[in-house]
Amino acid sequence: MRFAKRISPIALATLSIALLASACTSASSHATSPAVTSRPNASQPNAGQPNAPTSFRTSLAPFQLPVPVSRPVVVAEGTKLVSLGGLTAGNTSSSAVLQIDPASASISQVGQLAQASHDAGGASLGGRLVVFGGGAATVHDTVQAFSSGSPAAQVVGHLPRPRADLSVVTDNGLAYIVGGYDGTNADPAVLATSDGTTLRTVAQLPHPVRYGAAAALGRYIWVFGGVGNGGTDNYPATSYIQRIDTRTGQATVAGTLPVALSHAAAVVVDGTVLVAGGLVGGHATSTLWRLDPATATVVPAGSLPEAVSMPGAAAVGGVGYLVGGENSAALRTVVEVRPA
Repeated sequence: MRFAKRISPIALATLSIALLASACTSASSHATSPAVTSRPNASQPNAGQPNAPTSFRTSLAPFQLPVPVSRPVVVAEGTKLVSLGGLTAGNTSSSAVLQIDPASASISQVGQLAQASHDAGGASLGGRLVVFGGGAATVHDTVQAFSSGSPAAQVVGHLPRPRADLSVVTDNGLAYIVGGYDGTNADPAVLATSDGTTLRTVAQLPHPVRYGAAAALGRYIWVFGGVGNGGTDNYPATSYIQRIDTRTGQATVAGTLPVALSHAAAVVVDGTVLVAGGLVGGHATSTLWRLDPATATVVPAGSLPEAVSMPGAAAVGGVGYLVGGENSAALRTVVEVRPA
């Protein structure tokens, strides 16, 4: 996690912004590609959808964030997206809660977090947007909940231990917290919750990582790459594809990526898991990968309009969105990903 200053709480009325898109940190890394420790067998079910798309087109959205930001939590809420927190260009953690309406190409600030944070994870649970962990000057264990119409989030609970650099995926009303970092080590525990306050451990990652990209498809959670123990934010990156069976709690290394990858985003678009951007060899990439769940491999699915790492990601209306992120600096851009 990049430690940052906390931004002063934002006391602003709702501000609507409609902006035209324009074209717009990488750190050195020595990535490693560990060997696969277990492989899927032929009897395991294909968790994908039979008619899921296999090719995609990407473009810059016709709107931008009001300020550059990376590492935000982005959650789908109906036909809109909500971005919570993140890291600003001044290396400052943000408390801003922004509502993004792709249909009207507008962005509105609708509130603020109780605790400014970046490198957190989030989900929509019980009509609330719940933000887990993250950090600023230190790694947080707080769980915050934001309700539509409220000016600010509230702290509603705590994780069992501090955790930043994590991913959160949802399935059947449950949020799963996957990967992350307590300030010293990557955390192997996979946690599940239906309300953000009561959490239970449901699995253990065979290879704990932070800055992995995670997505849920059917009964499985897939975790792509990430940073293992024993290094800095960017070292050592891994090429593991880890898979968690949410019914049995079994977690295995199911395959490997073609390259060691960290700080990417994963999003499900029309039943297809996509892995977008990230850091390869310490540099942001524009590669878009598609998961083949039957073989636990990824194949190229397109290219992003710009190289990006650490964006927020979510999908609404059959379109995936990558919000902000970093290249040589924090970005204001939003990337749209659609089936071709």
